[in-house]
Amino acid sequence: AFDSLGRRIGYGKGFYDRFLATFNGVTMGICYSDLFVDSLPYENTDVPVDIIITEEGEININAI
Repeated sequence: AFDSLGRRIGYGKGFYDRFLATFNGVTMGICYSDLFVDSLPYENTDVPVDIIITEEGEININAI
């Protein structure tokens, strides 16, 4: 699941957050539109994505 700020629900081990913290490119996530929600719980170490792709289209988080 992803939320409107680009945060995501993962497995809780922080692998992607550690990788994304040093990544300088554009980040994207893919999910079904049913899994795109207004808000998710998060921690300060969570790194949001820039763009979310669903079967309904692209959501540019920086433009919201």
